Amino acid sequence: VPGSGGLPALNHTSQGAQRWIDLERHPDTSTALKALKAEDYACYAAHFSERAVDFRSVDYTRPTALVLGTEKFGVSDEALALCDGEVIIPMAGMTQSLNVSVAAAVILYEAQRQREDAGRYEPRDPSEPLQRDLIERWVARDLARRKLPLPDDDSLAD
Repeated sequence: VPGSGGLPALNHTSQGAQRWIDLERHPDTSTALKALKAEDYACYAAHFSERAVDFRSVDYTRPTALVLGTEKFGVSDEALALCDGEVIIPMAGMTQSLNVSVAAAVILYEAQRQREDAGRYEPRDPSEPLQRDLIERWVARDLARRKLPLPDDDSLAD
């Protein structure tokens, strides 16, 4: 339910990405950011402020979490306090910000570019334990997904 503070149980807009990632739910933003920081993630908020730096100046080759707020209210003060820094996408003209999904895409594209330049996307041997585990988990998820009954026409209208 939009605005209820929770994630929907199933979202078909991800184009199957849910089969490639593990989603870990947290009761609130603070708990999630603290868990990421405990795992040595750098946490940056996309937030228009005096301390914000150009999003391209951040090193995304290390484990990094990006916090994006709502388009109307931005990132909460609580989340900002837990972040290592703030980034902005420099804009020209009358508009000061992009739609949140576009901003996420632009920043994630920069992260992908930096990681590719650093050689992070070289082909990997599928027999390596980490790659083998990813493949096995994907196959298990895909097989489980295929065993589910197809939704009826009425549930598609919801």
